[in-house]
Amino acid sequence: AKKMSSTVDFFVNGEPRSVCVTDPKTTLLDYLRKDDWKTGTKLSCGQGGCGACTVMISKEGETFSSNSCLRPLLALSGQNVTTVEGLGNAKQPHPVQERIAKANGSQCGFCTPGMVMSMYSLLEEKNGNVTRQDVQRQLDGNICRCTGYRPILEALDTFCVDCPGDKKKLPDIEDLAYNHARGGSCHAKVQLPRAKQQTFSSGNATWHSLTTLAAANDLRTKHKNIRWVVGNTSEGVYGQKDHPVYADISRVPELGAINVGADGITFGSAVTISKVINTLSANVSRSQTTFPAIINHLKNIANKHVRDCGSWTGNLMMQKLHGFPSDLVTVVYGAGATFRVSPAPGAPERNIQLDDFFSLPNEGIFLLSMTIPFAKPGEHVQTYRTALRPWNAHALLNASMSATLRGKTIESIRIVYGVVSNRAVRAKKTEAFLQGKSLDSPQVLTAALQSIGEEIRPEPELQYVTIHQPQGKDGYRRDLVPTFLYKFLIHLAGASGVPVQPRNSSASAQLQRPLSTGTQVIPDSQKPRGITKTDAISQATGEARYTDDIPTPAKGLYGSFVTSTKAHAKILSIDASAALKIKGVVDFICAKDVPGVNDVGVIAGEEPLFATDTVVHVGQSIGFIVATSQTVANRAAQLVKVTYQDLKAIVSIADAVAANSFLPLCDHNIECGDIEKGFRDSQHVVEGKVAVHSQLHFYMEKMAALASPDEGGRFVLDTATQCPDIARGKLAAVMGVKGSDIAIRMRRAGGAFGGKATRIIPLQAACLVASNKLKVPVRSLTTIQQDQDMTGGRHDFEATYKIGFNSDGSFNACQITSYGNAGFSVDLSIFLAPEYNDSLDGVYRFPNFKANLRMCKTNLPTKSAIRSFGHVQATGITEQIVEHVAAYLKIDAEAVRERNHYNANNCITPFGQHVEHLTLPTMWDQLKKSSNIAARKKEIAEFNANNAWKKRGIAMLGIKYGIGLGYANGSSAMVAIGGDGSVICHHSGCEIGQGIHVKVQQTIAEALGCPLSMVRIADTNSDVLVSMPFTGGSGASEINVEAARQACLELNARLAPVKELLRSQRKPEERGKDLTWGEIIGAAAARKVNLQSVALFSMPGKTGLREEDGLFGPWQKFGADYYAQGVACTESEVDLLTGEVVVRRADILYDCGESLNPVIDIGQAEGAFMQGLGYYLREDVLFSPSGVNHSNDTWEYKPPCVIDVPSDLRIE
Repeated sequence: AKKMSSTVDFFVNGEPRSVCVTDPKTTLLDYLRKDDWKTGTKLSCGQGGCGACTVMISKEGETFSSNSCLRPLLALSGQNVTTVEGLGNAKQPHPVQERIAKANGSQCGFCTPGMVMSMYSLLEEKNGNVTRQDVQRQLDGNICRCTGYRPILEALDTFCVDCPGDKKKLPDIEDLAYNHARGGSCHAKVQLPRAKQQTFSSGNATWHSLTTLAAANDLRTKHKNIRWVVGNTSEGVYGQKDHPVYADISRVPELGAINVGADGITFGSAVTISKVINTLSANVSRSQTTFPAIINHLKNIANKHVRDCGSWTGNLMMQKLHGFPSDLVTVVYGAGATFRVSPAPGAPERNIQLDDFFSLPNEGIFLLSMTIPFAKPGEHVQTYRTALRPWNAHALLNASMSATLRGKTIESIRIVYGVVSNRAVRAKKTEAFLQGKSLDSPQVLTAALQSIGEEIRPEPELQYVTIHQPQGKDGYRRDLVPTFLYKFLIHLAGASGVPVQPRNSSASAQLQRPLSTGTQVIPDSQKPRGITKTDAISQATGEARYTDDIPTPAKGLYGSFVTSTKAHAKILSIDASAALKIKGVVDFICAKDVPGVNDVGVIAGEEPLFATDTVVHVGQSIGFIVATSQTVANRAAQLVKVTYQDLKAIVSIADAVAANSFLPLCDHNIECGDIEKGFRDSQHVVEGKVAVHSQLHFYMEKMAALASPDEGGRFVLDTATQCPDIARGKLAAVMGVKGSDIAIRMRRAGGAFGGKATRIIPLQAACLVASNKLKVPVRSLTTIQQDQDMTGGRHDFEATYKIGFNSDGSFNACQITSYGNAGFSVDLSIFLAPEYNDSLDGVYRFPNFKANLRMCKTNLPTKSAIRSFGHVQATGITEQIVEHVAAYLKIDAEAVRERNHYNANNCITPFGQHVEHLTLPTMWDQLKKSSNIAARKKEIAEFNANNAWKKRGIAMLGIKYGIGLGYANGSSAMVAIGGDGSVICHHSGCEIGQGIHVKVQQTIAEALGCPLSMVRIADTNSDVLVSMPFTGGSGASEINVEAARQACLELNARLAPVKELLRSQRKPEERGKDLTWGEIIGAAAARKVNLQSVALFSMPGKTGLREEDGLFGPWQKFGADYYAQGVACTESEVDLLTGEVVVRRADILYDCGESLNPVIDIGQAEGAFMQGLGYYLREDVLFSPSGVNHSNDTWEYKPPCVIDVPSDLRIE
């Protein structure tokens, strides 16, 4: 019998580790964060889909990047893990860390360590010889929600051999090694042991690390249910499952072998997808008509970190076992790959085609190798796919086609489609039809397309049947079937010399996106204030701390929500007995454990912390499992059995309108002029309907809280929040205590975008209730599924409109009736309603205007604040109306816009507010010239005339965004100067990635005249300041900056006599010299001058107040205190056959007034642009007719990635 071990030996940053693993599902990320305290490696999606957890793995002469959230700890035997902490620290950073910080490539900073490790892994893998294309491909699995990627790429481009000459390049790889060594143990110095065969006993399972094929075959004879492991990346799709036997074959030489033969290349079954790509690339000269298409397609599988670890075999087996929508299976099937397989233990090995492979029984089958053939004479291979996002997204449909030509005749052909059912399929009838046919016959083309459409019928994919798309994507996917074949036949025609009309030749070409470039322009007058965030370097080195990075206190426990699986139902029973039997589970918390009021709604009584009788949306909290680890709590929460009695659910706007289901307090109406007369006086009147959809926050740091009991019945709550005041009030009511009995502390949030305003309160409250009951600290970090099921996201709207206008495009009257889907409660919809309606005028003067809005109450998660609250939806609707007018009149849309813009003579909104400081006309004229839009429109018209299937478009439009400072009004700041001259400031704002801390910090340094390095911004703490309103709406920075400035002015007044005294005491020859900061403060401290000042700032009420009292007292007359304005010009290209889009260029001109920090603010504008691009082109919230969110993780929800950045992004 082999000796069993329960400990695995490996290295972290060159230091040895010996770890007892009690659960084979324990991942490297679990260990790093909770046992090794390498918290620079972040947990975000937990699916290998976002890159926050990226590390570098080194083993036996190779290095590669890896998602540590998927890497089993037991698979690390004898390997070295390099984390972001191993590269450097804030005092001695690695060049990658230093440059990404200095280039302002960090905003919230949560993704930054993953970006750093991704780049570092690439440099190590390629020994420093990297190109800009390599960098952009390497980052295909790293998501950033804040920056828009431009500054990250700018920083990392400096390491590239093809870096433009105006950027500093890294001289050589030795610089990297030097900096790596000085920052920690260099992985290259670790003498890694040779792989050895081991068997681990882990919980109720055994894990076998195998090093010979014989050992694998021996294991097959003893066990039927074996979980074969190479990269374990399938768990990112299907989650963790229990298995009695695990077998790691990643280090079996026979299975990792690659053999280049005379007829093709053979890959062992443990070869990773990246190695398949690299080997094909190295041999592309031997197969120039087949390998390039295969290579390009395989690069679109998942992301680089997954491809570096996952094997080609895993893709095949996932499709065989689960119907996985594999790209690899389709590609190699179409390329004619063959496979060597052992059908069962002891059975003879066989060489088979994929057709035969799928017909073999699942039990006992074992793949040994795959051979991809070199191209035969006259052979051509092309592959196709469409997806929600070009990279790091599964295909909606894919195809791989191979044909051998003899002159203009198709001698043989293979046509394979994937994602049409649970298997890739061949179109054998269409193949038979095309074999022997000539490519110069139009009738052949027509008949082939008809044949393929009839033969290949994609099965419905129910996750896309939503309240917005009742038919799903079925029609689109059906249309893609003949589209892909058409593209291939056009390609073959061109390859065989058959004349193809130039206009049609674009059908065969894939959309091309050049490497992205970017330029930023900041006025010289504002450049001095453009400094990098002081915590950027600590974010890049992983030293910056977020809520879940705080060490768990002694006896601390972990909680996880039990949530509803029904949109609307009565709760008949709740049975937590199965969960409570799980080892490590401590308790089940529910409504009866709430010491105060079981209510966390913005409006009292609208949202229980824990549902008791009825649930009103999928994802609603019913209870809270508390356990000894987050992993155990999450698993146990799934075992709580809730029985329901279904009730009728209202999920769509149409459902709500039919049922007269509307929220109170949220109706909003605007009317100016005489709308009916305006229509009568118009030369033209058109009507229409338009809908704008939802969007999820997708902040990288999911919701987190740590509640600790304190003496005297008090509590300390470490959390991420955007409104400490609201949270404190609601939490005090839940706990039955005074607001002062709950201290809310926060250093920073890893993104928020409005989602951590009110929607995080349920998690904070659950941790507090559990902590109170159990008398120990309780913390929780939501899973991505919990987070996206509970937060709701952006409101979706449906609007009908009627617009009256004249033949010159001038507007006379506009009427818009809107309905918004607000979810189950009022929450912040009471504020969204006026913001949305007030924004419907856009940047246009409507002499007669009427807007009516009702907010629908539905059985969906409550919609809440999210970046550009209401404005994005309103702008989308208004610009659709403008496009309708332009199309009707057959005139240029920009001409319609320009004719109707506000100007100095008419800039009064429909609700009576004067738009002061109107810069829109000036910016419009400036961008028309700098973007060269007139000449580009001519070029685009010529391109479109010459291309039937690729079209380009360009648009230019302006925006005004009302900055409502009322949200942050009453913010306060306390500035205190120590005797050594150091300054500490507490202010009301929350650092969520927008750079509020550095703006306050530099303002204090300027106001006091002290060095910036002497100023520190303290953590947000409700025990220090009692006025801590909302951080959001783009107003918190300036309000808090002004509060801090006023505190400094008070301090300066107190210091003035001290300065005067010191000057009077100087010798005559020294009186011309400036006093040093140290002199001033030393003298003031000696004289016991009060060096602490508190100030509260509220924007003067120049806009007046409404007469009526609203829910929260008198409201301001106008929601906006002033308007930020901007103009953008964007050019895109679309493939009409597939709908794929590339944004070729974007020019943005942004008037934000006198910027507090231009490098921060310009980065915010870039990030906002990319989030808007995601809203319109990538992100699709998939609520089913039963109210289930099918887009609650990275599998279906796709924020923009690095490939989505405009090829040319210019911002000023």
